[in-house]
Amino acid sequence: MTFTDGLLLLLLFGGGFALWNLSDLIEAKEQEIRERTRKQKLENDREEQRMKQEQDGAASSTGA
Repeated sequence: MTFTDGLLLLLLFGGGFALWNLSDLIEAKEQEIRERTRKQKLENDREEQRMKQEQDGAASSTGA
């Protein structure tokens, strides 16, 4: 094996490791986005429920 062959082999494995590492980073970011989306949906659902209860309370107090 020549020096050039060794260098090309090193670059090949280094590139493969970089892609594998990048894949892990992308997967972690996707998980973070899914979690943030889930939390935002829960927060929005709670806010909608609160607004509905306020409207129901206002309607029942004016109707009574």
